Amino acid sequence: MNQTNLETFQANLMNASLVFPMALYISIILYRYTERELYNKYNLEHLVKERTSELLRANNLLKAETSQREQMQREKIEHLTKYLTLEVELSRSNQLIADIIKNMPDSFFAIDKNWQITYINRAGEITFAKSHAELVGKTITELFWVTDTVLNHFYEVLTEKKSVSFEFFAKDLGDKWLEVRAYPMESGLTCYLRDITSRKITEHELARLDRLYLVGQLASGLAHEIRNPLTVVRGYLQLLGSNSAFGDKKSAFDLMISELDRANAIITEFLSLAQIKQTDLKTMNLNGILTNLYPLLSADATNQNKQIQLLLGEIPDLRLNCKEISQMVLNFVRNGLESMDAGRSLTIKSFREDNMVALEIIDEGCGIPQENLNKLGTPFFTTKDYGTGLGLATSYRIAESHNAKIRVLSSSTGTSFCILFPIPEQGQDASKSEAELHSFSA
Repeated sequence: MNQTNLETFQANLMNASLVFPMALYISIILYRYTERELYNKYNLEHLVKERTSELLRANNLLKAETSQREQMQREKIEHLTKYLTLEVELSRSNQLIADIIKNMPDSFFAIDKNWQITYINRAGEITFAKSHAELVGKTITELFWVTDTVLNHFYEVLTEKKSVSFEFFAKDLGDKWLEVRAYPMESGLTCYLRDITSRKITEHELARLDRLYLVGQLASGLAHEIRNPLTVVRGYLQLLGSNSAFGDKKSAFDLMISELDRANAIITEFLSLAQIKQTDLKTMNLNGILTNLYPLLSADATNQNKQIQLLLGEIPDLRLNCKEISQMVLNFVRNGLESMDAGRSLTIKSFREDNMVALEIIDEGCGIPQENLNKLGTPFFTTKDYGTGLGLATSYRIAESHNAKIRVLSSSTGTSFCILFPIPEQGQDASKSEAELHSFSA
């Protein structure tokens, strides 16, 4: 090996000794870097997986929480919807109740603890003849129709908290009978008023019919038994009166016979109230009956220095019993003549009023006291010194048998009796009409 090669070898060996450690160092560094890279890469993947797992869990929890919140929200919406629906239905129910109370035919009002009216419906306004503004806010004692009886019952409701029911006659409200039902509440009381005037009239009429029935039963049982001895007594008085031995007593016998005849006439009138047979009705015109009666009535009035006017209007035919109608007219006219002073006039009218035919008898007498108007037609009720109280009772029965109504108006200047007869329908079957009238009369 020459010098040049030796130097080259040494140089190469030196380079190798330098390069190898360096390469080893670099390899170690690269290994360590690679190892760290691999560790970091593995660790990063592990962290990513853990983070991903955490995120998934968080996401699931969020979804569950969101679902729960959505469910709660839906439930809230459902509850709110049901609440609003119930509120609407309640509002409708309250409005319906308010409309029913407002438009009900019975009067209704509410009173607070200070006795002030807080509410009143339309029927109440009509009953009291005042507007809503005139009534609400006023105390109950300011209303002129309130009586001590009403106040006492209302006080009982307010203090004892119990319901009361009573009836009273309200003269200031047009002579009405009112049924009152009062109920307590926290703020005061509520009150219902019902007009029972028609019911009271019906009850009065039924009571009158019951009395008529009792009178009829009494008449049927006793009339014939009384008539028999009267007939015997009258016959013997006639025989004694015709006997010349008792000639000086003839005037006394005639007086006794006339009194017996008067008693017999009363019994006959009494029996007419108890007629059970059906009224025989025939188609005729009321004006014909009045025209036939006028001469008799006029003569009766002339004997008393009084006048009778006959004013006949154009009226349709009715189904009447001539004998009974004549008796009824005679009773009313004679009562009217007896109530008048000499020189006065009595008027008989016939006219058509809506679907009725009216027969009106108007006198110029002293009138009938208000307390006696409701007693008219009651058997044995009379204001005459020598009256029997059967004439008007018979007249009312005759009107009833003809399905007619009697309207009475009286004042200090006179009295009007207006008998309203229903007009039969065109082509109405006679037997049917009679059956209906008999049914009504029964």
